[in-house]
Amino acid sequence: MVFMAVSMLASHSKTMDTTPELLGIVGIDGLVQLSQIYGGRSIYIPSPMQLGMALKAAMAGYLRYHDRLSWDEIAARLDLTAPRMSQVKAMLKEWEAFLDARGVDLALLFAALRQSVPEVSDG
Repeated sequence: MVFMAVSMLASHSKTMDTTPELLGIVGIDGLVQLSQIYGGRSIYIPSPMQLGMALKAAMAGYLRYHDRLSWDEIAARLDLTAPRMSQVKAMLKEWEAFLDARGVDLALLFAALRQSVPEVSDG
C-alpha cells in the first residue's frame, strides 16, 4: 500500500519527487513525521559538501571557543588547508553575526557549555 501511495504521489508531481528515496532512507514512520512537520512546504537539504563544511565549522568553533585552541592548532587538528580554513572562519563569522542579531553571544554560549560539561580524565 505504501509503495502504491508513493507511486501515486510521484505520478502527480510537477517537480522531481523524492518521496521514494526519502521512504527508503527514513522509513514510513520518518516519512509520516516529515509530512506532519513539512507537508506541503519546500525544504532545503544541503549538499554533502555544504554539510561537511558546516560540520567542520562547528568543530572549529567548538575547538576555538570551548577548548581555546589557536587557529593553527585547529587547522592541524581538522586537517584543513589554508583556503578551507578561511571558509571555516567565514562560516563561523557569519554564524556569530546570525546569533548576535538574535542577542546570543557566541563566546558566552561556549563558556556556558564549558561550565556545564564535566571534565573527563583518563585516570
